[in-house]
Amino acid sequence: MTADDTTLLAIITAPLTPEDVRWITERASGRAVTALCYGQQAEQEDFPPEWTQMATADVMDAEALRRDFLAFLDAWPRQPIVNGRSFDDVLRRRHGYSLWWTGPGKNKHPDKGVFLTVRTVWICSRAIEAVGPQRVLVCTRQQTVAAALASKCRNMGVACEFAPSSAGPAINSLGGVVGWWVSTLLWLVVIPWMYAVRAIMARLIVGLRRDRREDRRRPAIVLNSKYPRDYRNDEPVNWLELENALHRADETVRLRHLLQPSKVPRRGLAALFCLVYDPAWMSLRRIKERLSPDVSYMCLGTCLPATVRQLIGMWRYRRLEKARAFAESFEFVGADLAELYVPLLRRAVARMASWDYAVAAAAKTLRSAGTVAAFCVTEEMYESGMICIAAARTLKIPTVGVQHGTLFPMHLIYAIPPGQMAGTPTPDHFAVYGSYAADVLSKYGAFPHERIWVTGGPRFDALVNHPADGGEMRRSLDLPLDKRIVLVATQEYGWFLDAVRAVFEVAGHRPDLQIVVKARPMRDHPLTSYQQLAAEAGLSDVVFFLDQFNELLSACDVMVSGSSTTVFEAILLGKRTICVNFSDEPDRYPYVANGGSLPARNAKQMAESMRLALSDEAADQLEVDRRRFLAYHAGPTAQGKAAETMAARILSLGVGGPARAD
Repeated sequence: MTADDTTLLAIITAPLTPEDVRWITERASGRAVTALCYGQQAEQEDFPPEWTQMATADVMDAEALRRDFLAFLDAWPRQPIVNGRSFDDVLRRRHGYSLWWTGPGKNKHPDKGVFLTVRTVWICSRAIEAVGPQRVLVCTRQQTVAAALASKCRNMGVACEFAPSSAGPAINSLGGVVGWWVSTLLWLVVIPWMYAVRAIMARLIVGLRRDRREDRRRPAIVLNSKYPRDYRNDEPVNWLELENALHRADETVRLRHLLQPSKVPRRGLAALFCLVYDPAWMSLRRIKERLSPDVSYMCLGTCLPATVRQLIGMWRYRRLEKARAFAESFEFVGADLAELYVPLLRRAVARMASWDYAVAAAAKTLRSAGTVAAFCVTEEMYESGMICIAAARTLKIPTVGVQHGTLFPMHLIYAIPPGQMAGTPTPDHFAVYGSYAADVLSKYGAFPHERIWVTGGPRFDALVNHPADGGEMRRSLDLPLDKRIVLVATQEYGWFLDAVRAVFEVAGHRPDLQIVVKARPMRDHPLTSYQQLAAEAGLSDVVFFLDQFNELLSACDVMVSGSSTTVFEAILLGKRTICVNFSDEPDRYPYVANGGSLPARNAKQMAESMRLALSDEAADQLEVDRRRFLAYHAGPTAQGKAAETMAARILSLGVGGPARAD
């Protein structure tokens, strides 16, 4: 898309007020206005008819975005800043880990946090380059986006103004150095006492669990678990199949669970209280084979070196931050991301001691397990997993990363650049579902292919080996036996309401269908949103659930959802699936491209895919495609042998460390 030099580009990432519309119209003064609306709320705006709306699809290229972002992350800590030395040269954690890659650089989740801002800046920057406007008018609620776009326009020699309701670039927002020093020093004083109080309370409430000396000599397999997220009826649901397979293969093996809290408030008095107390402790006594880092407290041998490293790190960081090269180092597609990354860097430096304490606590807990043959870790590339792996490395315990959800190129957490691979604690081996996940890790990322095990996902074995009876599940859920059941598993995508509306439109013409909505408790799309859609469609018999997904999956004929693990489970169970994507972007996971699901990019395609899924017309071909998908994506899970395969690989590691029984 091109325009002459009189064109104005309006970049809108937040709802416009009537005053904003008048302001843009006045600035236009009869000139052409091209409007890029990006973001769920902005895309729903109605604009003056004389404005030309620019679709996000005109500038969006998911692969280019992925490539640019990862290249920026990989290059930043290696740029010379002071005397030819880079950030990674000057600042490292204990044991040599990169502060960048264990701090701001690891924040790559595609659906939240840093990447959402980076993505917005990237798309808006591409729009500015494509249109080549004389002036850019911005309406955004994010100060970081405002600062980045202002710098982009400045670098291109384009005028940039901000709407009355818009956030603008902050004035000296990267100041506050004195406050940073004071708050960090206070934190350094408080944190040792916090850990001590937390450990004492944990010991009083949970108690210590210690094996007999002779038992501690037997090799143990340690599995990390989030509590209470990963537990149901005090059983670690994600590990049960693997545990059973390990015991079948070796009756003498010990199993232990390193438990980490999964629900910690982030703000307010509740967050302060949870620094020294976890409500989940009251239930932990019932958990067999538990290990908890909360009962480990730090001695002076940990606290003093960590404090010294923290203070030295703060002094070194301030020297870097004063350098001109530092201020110029955050350029990304011509925009300055300093407003986004400098606060994150300061926080990472300010919490260096916290990392040391957490690693020491986890190491002490692992040591209490006696001889450990292997440590199986989920969420390997998140901070909690990195801390577990770092602790295991200090004890020379082999680590195995265990895939816990679908991996794909745009799941940037697992697109591991070379710098991250070299600068963070990564698992010695990575157990993945299938060959596709192995390709994502080793071809789109830098994880060594020879360290990847294709084992399948043990937690899915039961779907293949012990599928529930669909009729029995229908009766238990009080669902009709004489209708075709379409299960809609909701997702957090902004466009998902439109997809559900399309399902309801199909159901309005198919009295033989029973629509069941399994809703997730979400802030943006609560259950009432779907109930309102059903009422608008004139459907009074739609059934809504907030739980019992496994039972609903067994009871349904067709499942409709977005790119998520729920579709993977349905394919394993032999269900027909429709993978919806009502956005302008490509599918995240290749369910459709690799034959596992039917597509639905709009209401018309939804109707056609529903027809095919419910008819015998394409049944044979759909089954052939399903099996082909499983061969590439599910590995041994397709035969129900994932747990058996993974257990054999883990036991082949032999005895690790620490080989002691003290």
